[in-house]
Amino acid sequence: MDDARAALVREKVERLRQELAEMGLETAFFYRAPGFAKAPVGFLLIGETGSDVEDARNA
Repeated sequence: MDDARAALVREKVERLRQELAEMGLETAFFYRAPGFAKAPVGFLLIGETGSDVEDARNA
């Protein structure tokens, strides 16, 4: 992904994350390059927090 395209993706994802935060949802965004991917894959996690994971472990 070229620099201009990557910057546009960051801007759009950040805008979406802000909107979700205003709705009370936590988010996480990261890139991974799994297996034979030709380019990094972006992951946007919505609504899951560290405390959610801990609560699930303790349940």
